[in-house]
Amino acid sequence: MTTSRKRLTLFIAVPLMLLLLPLSIYFVDTAAASDKVSRNVSIEGEDVSRFTEAEATEVASEYADSLMNNRVTVSVEGTEFVLDPESVGTTFDVDGAVTRALAENKNGLTGWLRAFSSEVDVPVDGSLDPELLAAQIDEWEKTAIANPAFEGSITISGQSVEFEYPHAGPAVDRDAAFDLIQTAILSGSSDVVELPLVVAEPTLTESDIDAGVQRATQIIDRGVTLTNGEYGFEFGVNSFNIARAL
Repeated sequence: MTTSRKRLTLFIAVPLMLLLLPLSIYFVDTAAASDKVSRNVSIEGEDVSRFTEAEATEVASEYADSLMNNRVTVSVEGTEFVLDPESVGTTFDVDGAVTRALAENKNGLTGWLRAFSSEVDVPVDGSLDPELLAAQIDEWEKTAIANPAFEGSITISGQSVEFEYPHAGPAVDRDAAFDLIQTAILSGSSDVVELPLVVAEPTLTESDIDAGVQRATQIIDRGVTLTNGEYGFEFGVNSFNIARAL
């Protein structure tokens, strides 16, 4: 009878121990690494398993710094320019990458088990300022394109109104340029980025310029007189000074 009881106890205890052993390991392991990155997690290809938040931040920051220090060569119509990522407002979300790395494989027992077989590589996301890039492209166009698209102009020379009509012409394809440059910056590419051109139509028309010229001529020809009846004040601005003001 005693032998039978021992066998029954062993029959129950052994499977129970086999079940409790991995659970015990799980609780001990997760408790020891609760504030660290789980196994099999990397940031931009750099293994950060069991790294503290500070250590993971250092890895992500070094990656971001390497891209910020990488100068991108851009070509417009055969003329090459060197672009500093900082000049177009490039930023990298280091904190976001670290937060995600710390959260990976932390969803209970399932995540803990997955960490032994599945690798997770967390990206450091980056972005740049479209307005700053557009301004930079404007400068490149002025230098590299001989006869770019032109919006027209009205200028005052002495008391004469001079003008140029707008016209179509080659221009950098802004949407394509943004995607190409952003990809080059965020990947740390050393390849020359060839910016495609399109035929750009001006937004202003010859009629717009004619209307502006007519209005400016009227203002200059008439001059301006400021009066105040209450105080008997009168002040005249002649055509010459009006032209200077315009």
